[in-house]
Amino acid sequence: RIQCKDKSWKWFYDRGKKTQRDINGKPTFISGIVFDITENKEYELNLKKENKFKYIDELTGGTNKNSFEIKAKKIIKNNTIQHVFIALDIDNFKLINDILGYDQGDLLLKHINNVLSHYISQDETFARIIGDKFFILLEYMSKDKLESQLKKITQDILDFKFPINSHFNMVRSEEHTSELQS
Repeated sequence: RIQCKDKSWKWFYDRGKKTQRDINGKPTFISGIVFDITENKEYELNLKKENKFKYIDELTGGTNKNSFEIKAKKIIKNNTIQHVFIALDIDNFKLINDILGYDQGDLLLKHINNVLSHYISQDETFARIIGDKFFILLEYMSKDKLESQLKKITQDILDFKFPINSHFNMVRSEEHTSELQS
C-alpha cells in the first residue's frame, strides 16, 4: 500500500524474480510486474465492512442476533452439555432514554454487553437482539452454579452508575425475578 501526494492510498500487487546472476551467483538483473489492485482492494474492504455489521451490534460492538443464532446452533449441535436460554429485558428502558437521554441509555446497554462478555465462556454466547433485549445461552452444570453465575451478572449490571448527576440508580425488581426450575 502506498500513499499518494493527494493523501489517497493505492494498493499494489507485485511479482518478480532474479533473471540474471554474476559469476558469484549474486543477482544482477531482476524483472517483474506491478499491478494496481486499488479498485479490487477497496471493494474487498467495503464488503468486509458490510459483513461486519451483519454479525456485530453497531451500538455495543458485541454480537447481534445473526451471530447469536449461528453460534447458539453450533454450541447446541456440537456439545453434550446442557444449556439454559435466558432473555434479558430492561423494564421501563424507555424512561431512561426519555428522562436521561439516549446517550445515557446507550451507556447502560454497552455496560450490560461488557458485563456479559466478562462472564460468558467459549461454550456460551449472548447478543443484544434489539433495543434493550439480550439473549443469553449459558451452560447448565447445576442449579446452584447457574444461580451463582446469574447473581454475579445481575450484581455487576446493577453496579452501573449513570455518569451524569442524577438521582436514578439501577435496582432489581423482585416482581419479575422468578426462581429457577431444575
